[in-house]
Amino acid sequence: NIITSNNKDFRTLMISFSFYIGLTLLTIGIEEIDGYIDTKLQILLHYKMNHLVMQKTAKLTLAEFETPEIYDDITRIQNQISYKPFQIYKSIIAVISSAVSFVSSVIILLNWKVSILPLLIILPIISIYIYLKIGKNEFEMLYRRSSEERGNW
Repeated sequence: NIITSNNKDFRTLMISFSFYIGLTLLTIGIEEIDGYIDTKLQILLHYKMNHLVMQKTAKLTLAEFETPEIYDDITRIQNQISYKPFQIYKSIIAVISSAVSFVSSVIILLNWKVSILPLLIILPIISIYIYLKIGKNEFEMLYRRSSEERGNW
């Protein structure tokens, strides 16, 4: 009886361990595929955006290149073209993922304790406000620096 019980426990343990190993390998595989797709998308987006900038700047005359405004715009585009569109894409994906997690958490917490609802509404609003304010300040700082960077050349 004890041998049968130990054998059954061992079998359950091995099934659980195998399931854990399988899930771990699946997670690693999905992360690798995600990284590959992200890298490929970033390279493709960078190439397409650079190609688009080259097409647009090829239409400019030499006199237009001499104006500070055009030169500032081109410099600003060159500095941000490599990461800004991909950063926007990743931010959108992160927002969608966070929204799904938030809704799931709200549903679970509401089933557990309804009095937490005001806290769940107020904290994300404050967080979003602070995040947007920091993003706006970062954009304005980069915008102001672009003409200074051109002057350093």
